Parts: sequence; C-alpha cells; structure tokens
Amino acid sequence: MSDDLLFVYGTLRRGIVSPLDELMAQHCEFHADATMQGILFDVAGYPGAITSTNPANRVIGELYAVRRPRQLWPRLDHYEHCSNAFPKPHEYVRKVRTFSLASGEDIRAWVYLFNWKSAGLFRVQSGDYLQYLRGESEETL
Repeated sequence: MSDDLLFVYGTLRRGIVSPLDELMAQHCEFHADATMQGILFDVAGYPGAITSTNPANRVIGELYAVRRPRQLWPRLDHYEHCSNAFPKPHEYVRKVRTFSLASGEDIRAWVYLFNWKSAGLFRVQSGDYLQYLRGESEETL
C-alpha cells in the first residue's frame, strides 16, 4: 500500500468543477485511471461508493499521488464529512482498498467510502460518475 495515493471517483475527478480544484492541484498529481470493486450511488447530487463482493461491480475513478499528505488529509476529511467537526457516524470514511489499473496491476490506495445506508439511493449502473453527470447511458453493466 502507498500512504501517498488517493483514489477519487466523483467530485474530485478531472472534468468536474469542485471547490477543491486548487487544493488538489497544490497537493496532488494525477497518477493513473483505475477502478475499484464496488457500487456507486447518487446520494443527493453527489456520489457515494461502497465496496462489493461481486467482481462485476466496478467504480471508475482516478489515482492521485499525494505530495503533501499532512496538509491534504485534514482538509479532504472535512470536505468528505469525516473530520471531528461532524457527528458520528460520519457520512464517509477514509479507508485503504485495492484498485486495478488498465495494465492489470493492482495497487493499494486511500478512498473515501460512503458510510451510511444505501437503501433507497439511486445506483449509478455504469460505476462512472462523469458518464452519469453527462447523461450517458446507464446500461453499461
């Protein structure tokens, strides 16, 4: 595992305007496109991913090398509502998981996973939040 890799699957991906664009640019560098074994939901106009035991369930995202973890993690934890400023259980939790690169290589990195109940949430079938936002077909799985 690398303490300095972060997997993003939603509002922090390239191509989405985020209030944290500048923060990401200052503290991270794009490493590679990747996927995670999981399920993606539209929570309330933003994405939430959970892990899955089914290898067919994939969440599409990007890996970033974190250059300044001490400066980045507290700010991202707050953005993802898992800092001490928010009541528990936190909406997201930061966990280390395994991700797959296009080359077939597996790599360990941090990810923010949705931590509340997913029942009743809209499932993004493609696992790709960018595709979902663009209104492209959801029948890719």
